[in-house]
Amino acid sequence: MAITKAAKGKAQAFGAAAADARPVRSMRGHKRPLAITLPPELIAEYGELAQLETRSRVRMMEHALREWAAEYRARKAKGAAT
Repeated sequence: MAITKAAKGKAQAFGAAAADARPVRSMRGHKRPLAITLPPELIAEYGELAQLETRSRVRMMEHALREWAAEYRARKAKGAAT
């Protein structure tokens, strides 16, 4: 049986509807979303610290992650040097 244009169009529509076939959404800047689950106490603590520092919780968490990454790299470099 020959493939008709209608079948080809349906196949293309089906393929275009696949999640990985869609173009990636453009994002502002270089940040990407990240969803994490944290205990409510930690979120409340970061909220209080953020108010004291007049920053958002997100900025406080970014800062903490950057500090942790820098310390981690320093420990790895120190361990590799010995």
